[in-house]
Amino acid sequence: MKNVALVVEEEALVCSLITHVLAIFDFEVFHAESELNALSLFNKREKEYRYIYIDYNLRKGNGLKLYQTIRERNPSVLIVIASGMPDNNLLVLNSDVNSLFLPKPFSLDDLIKSVQRTMETQNYEYDDSQKRIAAVM
Repeated sequence: MKNVALVVEEEALVCSLITHVLAIFDFEVFHAESELNALSLFNKREKEYRYIYIDYNLRKGNGLKLYQTIRERNPSVLIVIASGMPDNNLLVLNSDVNSLFLPKPFSLDDLIKSVQRTMETQNYEYDDSQKRIAAVM
């Protein structure tokens, strides 16, 4: 069974990078560009998601509200919130062990570490992925 991820990002290049990295770890990736589309995708497979990336500054929706809705329904999924703008509302992530803040612009290494954290905290094997990561780096 594949790992399942949801990427909520409006920028095509960033989305492509995240999707590529998740593919290295054998994730099936779903993509949404808005809060509404993300919730629709989440509703279909809410207990299957292992990694969710949310752009905090969505033009069509509210990244923090999306985070809160998903967290209420699936407390164990790792949620990565990315933003290039500091915001005190993001302090809520400090009390959530299954969340991570990824400052934009982020490095490829930081993105890979966020996925590895998912794999480690949820006890997934990813030994084969290490070889593919080395090839990308």
